[in-house]
Amino acid sequence: MKKFLILFFVVFLSNFAQTYLKYNPYSGSYESTTPNSKLRWNPYSGQHTYEKPNSQLKWNPYSGKYTYSQPNSKLKWNPYSGEHTYSQPNSKLKWNPYSGEHTYEKPNSQLKWNPYSGEYYYAK
Repeated sequence: MKKFLILFFVVFLSNFAQTYLKYNPYSGSYESTTPNSKLRWNPYSGQHTYEKPNSQLKWNPYSGKYTYSQPNSKLKWNPYSGEHTYSQPNSKLKWNPYSGEHTYEKPNSQLKWNPYSGEYYYAK
């Protein structure tokens, strides 16, 4: 039994460590990020979020908002949400059965559990 518990915690912690969750003190929640992401301020939304270092504020004429996105990202239509969002050119629409939403994600991204929010998300 002791070996099982040790193995369980090793697997759990190694899986958790690979998800790159970072605490955002401004929102009080943990966000799915990349290891090199930085906390950045969006003066248009009034929010701090974790973004990749080379991300830029881009205007979305469909939503009327500025959001951070990668320089090579393109506006893509999501027929399930009815919205245009900036996504990587090679991203694909993926279904998250836990949230009930389709979102554009990297082809090799996988669902991960966020123990702080109690939700599954696609690891970035």
